[in-house]
Amino acid sequence: PILCLAVFVIGYLLFFGEFRHKSRSRVIICIVGIMVIWLIEPFIKILNIVLVSMGMSTRITSMILNNSLDDMNGRDTIGDFVREAINQGPFWGYGLAGDRTILSGTYLQGGFSHNILTELQASFGLIPGIIIFGGILYFIFKVFRHPTGHNNKVFFLLLVSMSCSLWVSGSFLMDNVIYMMFGFGVNILRRNSAANRTYYAIESNK
Repeated sequence: PILCLAVFVIGYLLFFGEFRHKSRSRVIICIVGIMVIWLIEPFIKILNIVLVSMGMSTRITSMILNNSLDDMNGRDTIGDFVREAINQGPFWGYGLAGDRTILSGTYLQGGFSHNILTELQASFGLIPGIIIFGGILYFIFKVFRHPTGHNNKVFFLLLVSMSCSLWVSGSFLMDNVIYMMFGFGVNILRRNSAANRTYYAIESNK
C-alpha cells in the first residue's frame, strides 16, 4: 500500500501539478520520489513509532524493519531460484506461468515469483521479458501524453499505481487491476484516434 500511494502521489505531481518551471519541477519531483522510495525504511520506522503510540498492531512494520516479511513468505528464496533458472533457461522462457513451471517438482512447488518483471522473464525469456515490460511502461506514458479529460487521467493513474503492487506481490495472471488499466488506457487511445480522424476528415472536406 505504501508503494502504491507513493507512486500515485508522485505521478499526480508529475502529470497534474501546476508549476512555474515545469521541467525543473518535474526533475526535482522525480529525484525526491526516488529518494522517498529508496529511503522507505526511515519512513517505516516513523510509522512504527506512531502505531506504537496509538496502541495499534506493529506486526507488519516490525517484520519489514527486521527484514523477515519476505523470509516468512519465502519470496526471497523463490525469487532467487526463479531468476537463476531464467538466466540458465531458453531464450523464449518456460511458457506462460513459467515461474510455476520452474518451481514445479521442487520443495518450492506451489509458489510464484511475486514480481511482474521476474514473472514476465520466466514466461517469455530474459530479454523478451524486459522488452514486454518496457512496452508496458511505454503504453502508460503514451496514454498520459494523449489529450483527455482530467478525471480520466486521474482514474488511469489510480489504476497504474494500484498495479504497482505487482512489483512486490501477486501475479499478473491473477490480477484484475492491471487489465482494467490496459482496457481503460486503450479506450482513451482509441477515442483520441477516432477524434483525430474526424478532425482530419472535416478539414479535408473544407
